Amino acid sequence: MPMPTPVPQPFDTSQFVGRSEAAPEQPGEFTKGVRSGWAGMRGQAHALAGGIGEATGFPEFAKGQYGDAQSAMQEAEATAPRVRSTSDIHGIRDFADWGLGTAGSVVPMGAAALGAGAATALTGGGALPAYLAGTAAMTPFMAGGAI
Repeated sequence: MPMPTPVPQPFDTSQFVGRSEAAPEQPGEFTKGVRSGWAGMRGQAHALAGGIGEATGFPEFAKGQYGDAQSAMQEAEATAPRVRSTSDIHGIRDFADWGLGTAGSVVPMGAAALGAGAATALTGGGALPAYLAGTAAMTPFMAGGAI
């Protein structure tokens, strides 16, 4: 009498649960600083646009820009590095996280300033025009932060 063929059983994947579906990696403190800095820069730009709209008689435009500024600032807060202030440093790890987050947060504005200065220098401008172009690139964001 022939042997019956065994019925194939489904492959048991229970032993692999959690291995193939790894949780997404959390961003590092430097990356958090870059994201937070970029969101803050956007917020400052929207605040400046709102102030200009308000001063030139466009209240609805200004209201929309102020709302966008508030949203961007909330995003900056939500994506901020773990250690945001020197008063939050209580050990070596806190100091390292603060340094990485702070370094990351200056990248967006620094990139804008360096890009403007480099573009000026590469198109025949000297050191002073490059410096002024970098300053001009940062001014709207600084002004927006003051509004």
